[in-house]
Amino acid sequence: FSTSGFWTRPIQSGPPTATSFAVRIAPRLSERVRCAAAPKSDTAPAATAVLEGAGAPAAQPGTASKDLNFTFARLTVATTYQLYCATAGGVLSEPLEFTTSGVTMEAGESSGSGHTVIVTSKVSE
Repeated sequence: FSTSGFWTRPIQSGPPTATSFAVRIAPRLSERVRCAAAPKSDTAPAATAVLEGAGAPAAQPGTASKDLNFTFARLTVATTYQLYCATAGGVLSEPLEFTTSGVTMEAGESSGSGHTVIVTSKVSE
């Protein structure tokens, strides 16, 4: 697989958590790259919109054939997203679809030598 701007589509670089996701992508040319994620129900963005980066990690200077890593935080729990990357030259990647997990964990109060962990599901089951 190859598009004119990237060697591959965005690749998941770790399991999604309840509110974050990590991705990597390798540009074909040495140019600035930015990635952006939006809920799946949204219309696919143009490359210019991805490069503007509303709510996206900072753009990174790309080196041809070398992976760039992006981490997205403050995502909504149990939500399906589509992630796109774009080059400064205006090339938009194919989308990567991912879903944040439906489980959040928080530490509770400890008493004595015991600890309490509260696990909350955010998905209708």
